Amino acid sequence: MQMSQGWAKAWARPWNDDFPAVALRLERGNARFLRACTELVRELATPVLSPALLPSRTSLWTDAGYEVSDQLLLLEHDLRDIPAGTLGSDIAAGGFEPADELYQIDQVAFPVRWRLGRRGLEESIEATVRTVVHRVSDQEGTTGFSVAGVGLGQGYLQRLAVHPRAQGLGHGTALVRASLLWARRHGARAVLVNTQAENERARQLYERTGFRPVPGGLVVMAAAPD
Repeated sequence: MQMSQGWAKAWARPWNDDFPAVALRLERGNARFLRACTELVRELATPVLSPALLPSRTSLWTDAGYEVSDQLLLLEHDLRDIPAGTLGSDIAAGGFEPADELYQIDQVAFPVRWRLGRRGLEESIEATVRTVVHRVSDQEGTTGFSVAGVGLGQGYLQRLAVHPRAQGLGHGTALVRASLLWARRHGARAVLVNTQAENERARQLYERTGFRPVPGGLVVMAAAPD
C-alpha cells in the first residue's frame, strides 16, 4: 500500500508471510503524516512496526507515537582488512531466481518474527544499485544463501540464511566471505550487517569473520497502543 499527501509518501506491507504485523516505511514526511499513516494501516493488522533505524533517526517516529520494540546489533567490516581471493568452488554467484529456493530456506532458518517473507526478500534485492545472491549447495540442493549489495561505496550484507540441516558446516562463513570479496570488487570500502540482539550464533559468526559492533546498534519501533 502506498500513501501520499502532497510531497509526503509512505509504504506499508505485511511484516512477513507468517507474523501478523504491518511494516511501515516512511519515504518522506513529518510526524503528523506518519501518525496518519499509522492510524490507516493499523486497521489492517497490528502491531505497526518501523524499519530498522539508527537511534539518531528515531525522533520523528517517537513524535508520531512510536516506542522501541526491538534492539538489533549493527556490525561493520572494514574491507581493507581482508586479503584478496576468489570464491570457493562450492559457492555460486548470481541473481534472485529461483526465488522459491531462497524463500524456503529463509522460512526454516529464522523464527517466525524475523522471517523476511517473499516481499521482504524482494526488497533486500532491490535495496541497492548493485546486488548479488550467493548460494551454497550440497547433494540435496541449495543449503544457504546470502544477499549482498553496494551503493555509493557502502556495502551491505542484506541477508544470510543457512538451512538448519547444514548449520555448523562452515557454509555461513563461506557465504560471508564471498559477500565481502564481491563487495570489495564492486567498490565498497566497508560492509554493514545487522542481526537480532539475542542471535548469539550470528553475532559470533560475524565477529569471527571480521565484523565489529557499531555502538548504539539499530532499533525497530512499534506504534504505541491506542
